[in-house]
Amino acid sequence: MRIMLTGGFTLGPVTPLLAVSEELRRRDPLIELFWIGTENGPERGLIQEYHIPFISIATAKFRRYFSIYHLIDNFRFLIGLCQAAYHLARIRPQVIVSAGGFISVPVVIAGWLMGVPAFIHQQDARSGFANKIMSPFAKAITVSFKKSLDDFRGKKVHWTGNPVREDIFHTFRREAFEYFDLDPNRPVLLALGGGTGARSINQILAQSLPEILKICQVIHIAGPGKAGGLNPEPGYRVYQLLTEGMPYAYDIADLVVSRAGMGTLTELSALSKPTILIPIPDSHQENNADMFKGAGALQIVNQKTLTPESFVGVVRDSFANIEQLKEKAKKMSEVLPRGARIKMAEMILKIAKD
Repeated sequence: MRIMLTGGFTLGPVTPLLAVSEELRRRDPLIELFWIGTENGPERGLIQEYHIPFISIATAKFRRYFSIYHLIDNFRFLIGLCQAAYHLARIRPQVIVSAGGFISVPVVIAGWLMGVPAFIHQQDARSGFANKIMSPFAKAITVSFKKSLDDFRGKKVHWTGNPVREDIFHTFRREAFEYFDLDPNRPVLLALGGGTGARSINQILAQSLPEILKICQVIHIAGPGKAGGLNPEPGYRVYQLLTEGMPYAYDIADLVVSRAGMGTLTELSALSKPTILIPIPDSHQENNADMFKGAGALQIVNQKTLTPESFVGVVRDSFANIEQLKEKAKKMSEVLPRGARIKMAEMILKIAKD
């Protein structure tokens, strides 16, 4: 059996599919997985670590507003459509699986034209434009939140929650501290900027780092090409991306600072990690954050009013109450249904066998 996974440009559409890929391989060790992603996105390295052959095609952005780039994007979309059709004809998968992202649109449409069924997952609270474009061509659609059922009409829509990678649960604390060469007797802050990096989080952390290091140790994932000028020092570790070491970082993090991408939010809720969220202003991330607002261990900070001084204050107050926050963090795991990885894998295999 062959399954084509697709998504990229950011890691948002990638992490849920990697979780599902683990379950698919557990159920059928002989299954063949392939991935179509972007030419220059951050997903290639992470996908290859999962030993999934990676294929890149041309990417086009679908805008809901007038832009002089429409003509260029239309041309790139046609190129991507032809490239997708070529690779689908060459590989001949039984099903295409996407969790959003514009790179998936030509793949799903090419598959529909060639009679290859598509399975789509909507993980964000606000339904993505790419998924809305692809939904008429999909055999089945799953959503993270119950409220998203209304965004996609028909019996083919199912509420499953959002899948979580199994490997984030398999760590050993002593080895994790050795991996980062940090002091096991001092607390740890994990700062995440998302798959493409968050310049604002990087800047706030850099400006406040001397004061933050008086409070805790820091593991900082700055994003591809965004670690320039940020150098490791005692108690501070900085990376562009962290792939195999990510379970270790989650394991020893007492507190997490993060954007509000749904993939990361799902993992943090599954691990019950006290979290400070800094959503991208005026974006779907604010909707994601609102869905978790009731969890007492989660704080939402407005990027527009955030300063180095206020950031230090939030971090200091969080660590002062960290034991209470860890207890409250157990509520986070109740926001989403469990077992999404299993439910989605079962549905994908059923479509592939029909």
